[in-house]
Amino acid sequence: MKTRDLSYDIVKLGGVFCIVLGHAYFNTRITSLFYVPLFWIVAGYFINDHKSIKKLLLEKVKRLYIPFVVSNTIYCLVRNLGCSLNMYSYSYSIGTLLNKFLHIILFNIEDEMGSASWFLFALFISEIFFYVLMLCIKSFALNKNKDCFLGTVCLMLFLIGYVFRDNFNTIVYCNCSIVTIILISMPFYLVGYFSKKYEIINNMLYQKSKIQKLSLCIGLITIVTTTAYVDNMHMDYRSCHFTNCICTIIIPYLGFIFFISIAGNYIVPILEKFQCIKKIIAFSGQNTLYILLYHVIGFQIVSFVQVKMFAYSYYDFSGWSSFAAVGLWKYLAAFLGIIIPLILRYVVKILKQCIRRFILSNVNSCRFI
Repeated sequence: MKTRDLSYDIVKLGGVFCIVLGHAYFNTRITSLFYVPLFWIVAGYFINDHKSIKKLLLEKVKRLYIPFVVSNTIYCLVRNLGCSLNMYSYSYSIGTLLNKFLHIILFNIEDEMGSASWFLFALFISEIFFYVLMLCIKSFALNKNKDCFLGTVCLMLFLIGYVFRDNFNTIVYCNCSIVTIILISMPFYLVGYFSKKYEIINNMLYQKSKIQKLSLCIGLITIVTTTAYVDNMHMDYRSCHFTNCICTIIIPYLGFIFFISIAGNYIVPILEKFQCIKKIIAFSGQNTLYILLYHVIGFQIVSFVQVKMFAYSYYDFSGWSSFAAVGLWKYLAAFLGIIIPLILRYVVKILKQCIRRFILSNVNSCRFI
C-alpha cells in the first residue's frame, strides 16, 4: 500500500488558505498569481492514466459534482431560513427553489453564497479534458514521442487560449470563462503529471543540501515577489484576464516549486515528530475543496456577531463575504472560514461511520435470527 505524499496535501492547504485570506479582504496580490494553478498541478500529479474514462467520471462525480450540488442547494435553503429570521433581504418561493435546483444539477451557481464553487466545475471539466487528451495521444502517437507530443499540444492549447481569450471569454458557464480555463490549465496538469511520472520534484528538490534548499526557496519567493510588483501583474483565473503571457505560465510554476519545497523539505520532517498535528494537517489537506465550498459559513458567523454587537442592519450582510473587514474581524473570519468547514466535514465523517456501523450491526443480527 502506497503512502500518501503529505507534501501535496500541504500545498493544497496553502492554496486554499490563500483563497480564504483573499476572500476575507487580506492583501493576497502575490499569491493570487498562482494559487489557482496549484490545484491544477496537484490534480495532474494524482491522475492515474491506467483508469478508464468511466471510472474517472464516477470519481469526479463523487469528489466534485456531488459536493457542488449539495453545497449550492444548502445555500439556497439557508437563504430562505435566514430571510425568515430577518437576516437576508430576499428569499425564494417553492417554485423558484425547484427551478434553482434544476439549474444546480446542471452545474450552475444559483445563490451568491455559492460563488466560490465555480472552481469545482472548472476543475471537473478541465481534468476530464486533459485525461481524454492524454488517452488520445497515448493511442495514436508513436511510443517514443508520446510525452513530447503531449507537452507540445498542451503548450499550443495554452497559447491558443491566451491569444484568443477575449473571444473565448464570451463563453461563460457557472460564472467562469470555461473554454479559456480549459485551454489555459493544460500545461499545469501536464507539470503535475510529469512530476509524478519522472519524479521531477524529488530529483530537483529533495536530494539537495540544506543550504541549496534554503537558497532555492529564498530565490523563488524573491523572483515571484519582484516579478509581481515590477511588472504590475494581474491574473484572474475565473474571468481569465491576464497581463503577461510569459508570467502567466511561469509564475505559477515558481509558486508551486516554492510551496512544494517548503512542504517537503521543512514542514513534513517537522510533522513527523508530532503525529497528532500531522493527522490534522493531512485531514485538512484532503478536504480543501470543502473549505473552498463552505468557508463562507465562517464569514456569515462573523457577520451575525457584528450585527448583534454593533446593531448593523441584517440586510447589509446578505452576501457571501459581506462582513465589516475592520481590525481583528477579518482575522476571525479567515480563521472560522477554515475551521468551520473542517469541523463540519469531521462531524459528517463520524456520522457516516456511525450509520455504517448501525447498518452492519443490524444486518449481522438479522443473519443470526
